[in-house]
Amino acid sequence: IEFLVPPHSPRVSLEGIVSTQPEKKVKGKKLTVSFVLSSQSIGCWQNQKYEIIKTQGRVQIFLFQPAIIPEAGDRVRLWGKLEKPPPILNPGQFDYGKYLAGRKIHVLFTSFGPRAIRVMKKGELSFFEQILVKFRQQIRQRIETLYQGEIASLFKALILGMRAEISLELRDDFMKTSTIHILSISGVHISLVAGSFYFLLIALKVGQRGAALLSLGVTLFYVFISGLGIPVERSGLMAGAAFFALFLERE
Repeated sequence: IEFLVPPHSPRVSLEGIVSTQPEKKVKGKKLTVSFVLSSQSIGCWQNQKYEIIKTQGRVQIFLFQPAIIPEAGDRVRLWGKLEKPPPILNPGQFDYGKYLAGRKIHVLFTSFGPRAIRVMKKGELSFFEQILVKFRQQIRQRIETLYQGEIASLFKALILGMRAEISLELRDDFMKTSTIHILSISGVHISLVAGSFYFLLIALKVGQRGAALLSLGVTLFYVFISGLGIPVERSGLMAGAAFFALFLERE
C-alpha cells in the first residue's frame, strides 16, 4: 500500500481504527502514547480547499500530552503532522524506517496537546480481535504486577513485542553488544516457544502427532499475541510447516 504525505500541509486530520493496544511512556511530567492506526481517511488543504481523502494503510501514531488514551478498536480522529520516518545518518544506526516497514508501516503521525484526539466510536474490532487485545492486556497487567521498572519493560518487549517503554540507556546497551535483535520478536523467540513446548509434550509421553498438533496451536497463538510482525509471521509459517510435516509423519 502507499500513503500520500501532503507536501504543503503541516497539519492534517487523520481518522481510523486503533489496531494495537496503546503503549504509555512517562518521563517526568511528559506523557507519550503510541499505537498503530488503521487509517480510513485524511483531511488536508489541497488547491486552496479542504478535502477528505479515503485512505488505507497502517500509521504509527505518537501522541504527546494527550487528554485521553484510546483503547484498541476505537475509531478516533487525530490532528497533527504526517511525515515519513527519518533516514539513518550514521553507519550502524538503528534503521527505524526499516523496522516500521517490517510491520507494514511507512508513515509517522505526531500530535501535541489535549485537543489533538477525539474518540468517534468505541470498539470496532472483530470478536477474535477483541479477545486477542484483552488477552494481551491481561498479560501486560500481569507483567506490571510481578515486575517493576526496566525489568517489566524488558519482559513486555520479549513477550508482547511492546518496545515503547524501553529506555534509551537500555536500548543503547543492547546496541553496543550487538544484541538489539533480542528485543524484536523473531525466529529465536518462536523457536524457543515452539520447540520447548513440543519437547515437553514428548517428555510427557504424548505421541509425536499429538505433540506436533498441540505445538502448532500454541505457536499460532503466540504469533498472534506477539504483535504479528513480519519476522514473527515468517517464523510462525516455517514452524507451522515443520509441525505439519511431523503430524503427517513426513520428512
